[in-house]
Amino acid sequence: MEILDIAVIGAGVAGLSCARQLQQAGYRVALIDKSRGLGGRLATRRLPSGTHADHGVCYLKPKHPVFTQLIQQLARAGTLRVWAEGFHKSSAKGRIVLAPEAHAAAACYVSSTGITALAKALAEGLSVHRGQRAIALHPVPLDFPANPATPSIGWQVTTEPGHTHIARQLVIALPAPQAIALLETLPHFADFDPDCLAQLRSVRFSRCLAAIATYSPRLQARAAQLPWQGIHCPKHPTLSWIGLDSSKQHQPTMPVVVVQSNADFGEAQFERAGETDPESVGQALLASAAALTGEEWLATPEILQVHRWGYAFALTPLEVRSLSAKTPAPLWFSGDWCGGDRVESAFLSGLATATAIQATATT
Repeated sequence: MEILDIAVIGAGVAGLSCARQLQQAGYRVALIDKSRGLGGRLATRRLPSGTHADHGVCYLKPKHPVFTQLIQQLARAGTLRVWAEGFHKSSAKGRIVLAPEAHAAAACYVSSTGITALAKALAEGLSVHRGQRAIALHPVPLDFPANPATPSIGWQVTTEPGHTHIARQLVIALPAPQAIALLETLPHFADFDPDCLAQLRSVRFSRCLAAIATYSPRLQARAAQLPWQGIHCPKHPTLSWIGLDSSKQHQPTMPVVVVQSNADFGEAQFERAGETDPESVGQALLASAAALTGEEWLATPEILQVHRWGYAFALTPLEVRSLSAKTPAPLWFSGDWCGGDRVESAFLSGLATATAIQATATT
């Protein structure tokens, strides 16, 4: 079995940016992810009607120079495009207005083919093992150590359905609670670095529900006349976002709308939106959107799907961009919860983790 230099668990933006930088530096890297797709919350759902919707991250708004450079590079290549310079906002009185900060806001980018275009661009040329859920970790001695008296230790990652990967170093680029669950499979978890574990346990996340709706093509002309493309709803009792997703596409043939809940509604209705009654939860979100906007047709979609985000935003992110543990083999943690709670935070965390790994090789 090939021994990797670095195995990265999680092919979200943090894992992708980390693996990309390390591979460019000459490391043998592989990503391991439970999903068939890439990008984590950079999620685009293909719909039965032949269209699609971004039901996680709705758009990209770069601020940091390094992330801005990447986004603008992809825009010049035609992978991304500017969607809007700013969005509307619902007031405490239920009115929808153009947000004052929109006039000075940075450009917001999307892809006409779906927000996962960013993840696909980051993954180009990388080795990615998709559809493999990491279920166990185990430190293992590596063959042919430089010093037989002190054999080097690496990581064995066991995945479903029955695959094994071995690497000299490991990066866990998952939400902190999922990282902890994976650490608990270690044979001597009771002895795991207490300081690192305390930091992981300090990170809490909000939950969010997304209603993904498509409508009759005969409503496309009406949707095209809407004065808004996206509405932030900071004071609404149920909603956090209403987006006319079809406006991201070239020549859309039907309206596609994504409505996302706020954290309170997401927490209260999370289980019900699973196997119990997702249809009524989605309808409740659409009804709230219809009432807020005055567009009654939003409450009567042709197709309605609901997605649950268990780790939507980090409520208590760490202040550091990257986290390491004191373990026999090098172990690193990365994610949007390291230094923030957004896509840009995940990207910068991945880069910081890769930089830290490279720095240890020179010391």
